[in-house]
Amino acid sequence: MTPKAPSLILAGLTLSIATSAVGATTGPGIVYTCDPSVTALEPQVCDVLNTTIAGLYSAAFTNANATIYVTMGSITGFDVSQSYFWTNFYSYSQFRSQLAASASSSTDVTALADSVPATSPYGSSLVQIPTALQRALGFPAPKNGVNASHSSCSTLGSNGCYDGLITLNTTFSLYFRTGAIAKGQYDFYTAIEHETDEVLGTGSCAFGCSGRQYPTDFFRYHSDGTRSFAAGTNNSCSSPDSTNACLSIDGVHMLQQYNNLNNGNDAGDWLTNCHAQQVQEADFCVGTTGVDLNLDAEILLLDAVGYAVQPQIAPKGTFPCTNTTPPTITSVDSASAYGAYAYFASGSWLEIKGTNLADPNDPRLTAAVNPGQWTLSDFTGVNAPTVLDGVSVTINGKPAAVWYLSPGQLNVQAPEDSVTGNLAINVTNCLAESPAYPFAHQPLAPGLLAPSNYTANGTQYLVATFASDGAYVLKTSVGASFGLASRPAKPGDMIIAYGVGFGDVTPTIPPGLVAQQGNALVNPVAFSFGQTPATLSYSGLAPNFVGLYEFYIQVPAGLANGDYQIMVTQNGTALPQKMYLTVQN
Repeated sequence: MTPKAPSLILAGLTLSIATSAVGATTGPGIVYTCDPSVTALEPQVCDVLNTTIAGLYSAAFTNANATIYVTMGSITGFDVSQSYFWTNFYSYSQFRSQLAASASSSTDVTALADSVPATSPYGSSLVQIPTALQRALGFPAPKNGVNASHSSCSTLGSNGCYDGLITLNTTFSLYFRTGAIAKGQYDFYTAIEHETDEVLGTGSCAFGCSGRQYPTDFFRYHSDGTRSFAAGTNNSCSSPDSTNACLSIDGVHMLQQYNNLNNGNDAGDWLTNCHAQQVQEADFCVGTTGVDLNLDAEILLLDAVGYAVQPQIAPKGTFPCTNTTPPTITSVDSASAYGAYAYFASGSWLEIKGTNLADPNDPRLTAAVNPGQWTLSDFTGVNAPTVLDGVSVTINGKPAAVWYLSPGQLNVQAPEDSVTGNLAINVTNCLAESPAYPFAHQPLAPGLLAPSNYTANGTQYLVATFASDGAYVLKTSVGASFGLASRPAKPGDMIIAYGVGFGDVTPTIPPGLVAQQGNALVNPVAFSFGQTPATLSYSGLAPNFVGLYEFYIQVPAGLANGDYQIMVTQNGTALPQKMYLTVQN
């Protein structure tokens, strides 16, 4: 069965993040054609590329259109992948004029005001623009492209003539997101997105294009606010420097760090950080998967150079975070409504408390609906945000999904990690990072939704709803005291309970992703009413939610009226929570 999870309106996590309809798009979007050398490795790869991966771009932009040929081949050096695409030259004034004519977001307004002035900041009169970006900017339809043989062609869009060619290195072992990634594998789809971004226009001429610039080079700065258009150092963008390279829309707020060493890596790639991988890093991170388009990096940059973002997208930069006082963590617990354990597992939801955790001036904190919480615009496809308004959290160096922020508390989902024992948790607020806070990580940390205020006459009740109509499983009078429509359960009823921290599912859905299909727990769970076992018809992640498990439970036959303690085990180990449900025949 494919369950449908309701919105949970009680105290605790409100994890309802459904993928809403994407706005209108102009054109066919990203269209991939796969060489037989690719489909020989994974027969369904082109279907995934043209649905899931192309869908990420359609979800982000209204006018990102490109035809791309994907093949396996030999690549000189140690690159996992390479892209090859056609560009044409336009004058700086032509580029700026088309950029102004197509401006549609606050990022575009800032870009034109601060980074793309009336005259070129580099003095050069030529801008090198890939064919896909030419169309997005409204230039005449380009005719030239590339073919599968790495040669130019003049019938772009037909007869095997493409906007770009992506080659995957046959030397490397590739992972196609089925099963678990091996330590020596590279994520095929992350590599494809990286190269697709370059076909769309994220490349750079900073290391030499005979005096020409790519559109992205107008958003390349040293962290002292001066332009960066030559190789230098990879000194941090967190303090003023005249040798590094940083992405900035206004020349003031440094948002991402570029590679700025001419060591064989591209100037248009982000500086490699395998603790918090971006799609376009100079070096891919082996054994890392699920890294897709980043709202605060690739989407923001492609927006700035001329692509039109979907209405629901609000890239970082609209709120310039200014609080650089170092944050301090004073306590960490797993979600209080789900057991409040002093330990956690991969995928657990954590409550981090402390001081200076978020900027008190952030308008997100006073939003009319769900203040402090993520919104659909913060998502990149099915990927939950790992940065909200300059606030991020790492656990053992890996980025956590950030759901809620305030100056005194952050709610985050722990990333996948096989390491057990105390792991370091760090909070970054704009450019200041907290001291590490140790917190115990273990393989499983199952907890069910039973908030402390869901109690009546000294009895802690489990939150459960009826599968038939969503009413809560409570005595009617108790439910009324909570302001909820409710009734007791009776034998044979199908009810749903909710949890976090129950671990892996099959097929695999890593932390930080919206679950989009039915799945099953790898580590089995058993429920009983007192000593009477109950039958489970579903136990897994709830589709259209992030990190929320649901359990479809049939109330056992033969139960007498009364409150029953709900006994729950996972892999034979009992949950420490003590909670009840009411049965009435």
